[in-house]
Amino acid sequence: MNYYLQIEGVNLANFVYDTNDLSTVRGGSFLLLDAAKIIGDIFKDVLKPISTGASLGLFQFQAAEGDAVRDEVKRILSTHDQLKHATFAVDIQPDTGDYRLDREALRARIRWQQMQQPALAIPAWNDVPTEYCEVDRLRPALTARPGPEKQPERVSTSVQKRSEYGRQYKQNFYQQETGRDHLADIEFAYDFKALTSTRMPAYRKLNHKMAVIYLDGNGFGKMRDKTCTNVDLQRQFDHDMTEYRKAALSALLDIMPQDASWLSDPPYRYRLETLMWGGDEILWVVPAWKGWQTLQLFYAQSQSWTWQGTPLRHAGGMVFCHHNAPIHRIKSLAVQLSDLAKETCREQNLFAYTVLESFDYIGQGLTAALQERYGATDMFVLNAEHMSTIETALPDLKQTFPRRKLHEIVLRLRHEREAAEHELNKVLCELDQTSLDAWYKLQNCFGDNTPALCYNIAELWDYAGL
Repeated sequence: MNYYLQIEGVNLANFVYDTNDLSTVRGGSFLLLDAAKIIGDIFKDVLKPISTGASLGLFQFQAAEGDAVRDEVKRILSTHDQLKHATFAVDIQPDTGDYRLDREALRARIRWQQMQQPALAIPAWNDVPTEYCEVDRLRPALTARPGPEKQPERVSTSVQKRSEYGRQYKQNFYQQETGRDHLADIEFAYDFKALTSTRMPAYRKLNHKMAVIYLDGNGFGKMRDKTCTNVDLQRQFDHDMTEYRKAALSALLDIMPQDASWLSDPPYRYRLETLMWGGDEILWVVPAWKGWQTLQLFYAQSQSWTWQGTPLRHAGGMVFCHHNAPIHRIKSLAVQLSDLAKETCREQNLFAYTVLESFDYIGQGLTAALQERYGATDMFVLNAEHMSTIETALPDLKQTFPRRKLHEIVLRLRHEREAAEHELNKVLCELDQTSLDAWYKLQNCFGDNTPALCYNIAELWDYAGL
């Protein structure tokens, strides 16, 4: 009999984003990405892949008893040296001949199973009294690893396995995903401090600051469910998405050797961290002075992406912050910014951004924080088509527009708008023609609403047009 089998990593918050340790976060994320590949390799004579990406794997197989195959996959996942520390839902669905109906039934089984199991993988019982893990501060510390300043750090087995995988995977990921063998010999910055540290005078103000970029496809799941009416179409959709992402990552890696600011201080390593990959989600971390360029390059690459003639658009969220900001909270904020862009329009490539001098206000919630600080929630949602104009116009504006005056105007706009606009008009009258032309170009990008225009220029002053 023909069956479909799905495995899905669930409860990511307790396996990927339960620490601020970079190698652990990376390792957890990529272990889930590789789970379907690992299962596919172990059962290569039984399971035929349909779709593998992010934390999900969908397979088809033939068997007299489908339950036996499902139970064996569960057993492997629960005993695998690394994967046993994650939580997975696994189930099967007989092939009824209606692929879309079978797919939905299988998803329902997975969700039901997820609701019935613990939110994290419970560690094995230990008889030896121990402290809690110094990294996740939850699981028992049963082993040790080199910590800060090479001092031993007591950690849980889950953290140890994930961080080991994260360190090993980091150097191989880019070569594996792009198929470019020379990347196997290139090293990447090992932590956020190395990624963001710079001695270059042009970026001195952005030393130890990073850009966290989250990208999410607009309605990719609904599009796939509507158009992929059989296994072959599902495989083609999966293949096309993989090739598109491969091209975008390759384009990003191609520009790095041409620009010294992509290389860290000695020993020289590329300044790029990938924390989410697969499916229709990407999470990149780059130096703050490369955030705008990275996002602009992705949107330029993805502008031509289509599926069955329908353009594929992405919502983006970009957070500029200090390198030691808690990554799980910054990632959550980037997702919220992306959602804000989605709410504005899903038919265009839109993104929202924010600049954090501190991360204290995140706890308020994004919309509440934006409303309190700026009096609006959609002021920083931008169209990716305008990124190139902003990139070139902002340096021209800076030539004769006094930054001190801009800050004074911004501070007065909320409560003394009329006086602020009067002061702004005086400044505009004193600009040279190049800067004035740049002002009107930026007005076309940010809108002619004076607060939106001034706030965006002030926020992006140090981050765009470098």
